Amino acid sequence: MRKILSTSIAVALLAGAGVAQALTTAGKLSVSVTVTANCTVSNAALPIAYLPGAGNVSGTATMTVACSPGTSPSTVAFDYGLNGGSATLGRFALLGGNKLNYNIYKDAAWTIPLGGATTLSATGATFAIPATLTIYGQVQDIAANQGLPAGTYLDTVTATLTF
Repeated sequence: MRKILSTSIAVALLAGAGVAQALTTAGKLSVSVTVTANCTVSNAALPIAYLPGAGNVSGTATMTVACSPGTSPSTVAFDYGLNGGSATLGRFALLGGNKLNYNIYKDAAWTIPLGGATTLSATGATFAIPATLTIYGQVQDIAANQGLPAGTYLDTVTATLTF
């Protein structure tokens, strides 16, 4: 009887194993992607070679403004540099304790200095994107600049993009 019972239990267990089914359930993943408004303005260099007594000299620099689609920047404003410049004094590039007076301008005729309330815009109220902005720099051959020692005078002007 023991043998018959053992066999019957084994057969019942095997028969039940074939009836088992895999169970499944489903969940949903909600995806939300936010495209952020963003703009960048490139760095640029404005090299100017000045020979005291030889007249005013100038140079140009190009900066690029790029924005995510649908973002409308309005202006790029320029500060007066790291060396104590102002609207009335212009800007200063330094070599040690020596100050060379220079300025940057909105126009190639050097009549509209950039800084304070004077800003650049590529097409009036808004920029065409990407926008290429030209900055005009000038060192005037004034008495204060003529007595300076030779060397590389440096300044950093920060451009702030509003969008």
